[in-house]
Amino acid sequence: MPVATTFTSNYYLSVHFGKHGEKVGAVSETDYEDKARNFLNTPLQDDPDIEDPCRTNGCVVRYNKRTNEFAIMTPTGKILTYYTPTRACDVDLSVYPVDQTHNFPTNYDYFVHESQKQ
Repeated sequence: MPVATTFTSNYYLSVHFGKHGEKVGAVSETDYEDKARNFLNTPLQDDPDIEDPCRTNGCVVRYNKRTNEFAIMTPTGKILTYYTPTRACDVDLSVYPVDQTHNFPTNYDYFVHESQKQ
């Protein structure tokens, strides 16, 4: 498995921090990137609740069933995203961004779907 390094660009770091930083408890872009990197680099044997299949394109999709953390990185270790999935039925969509939700029965089902994308 690749070792997570940094986001693909400062632009994507900024965009993803703006969308997801508060939900993962990050206080800055640097903190957000550190949290993503730490999550992606946690050895599987250290946390049995983590799963991380590879997509056919080589990207690693990682999910922790206990903490609800979700992240994707490229085959070269560049971080694409890091967040906590949210079911649309669990939030008030008049105040919560609908584009930051999913309609799967569980967050785990969402993870399985995302891990099978190409």
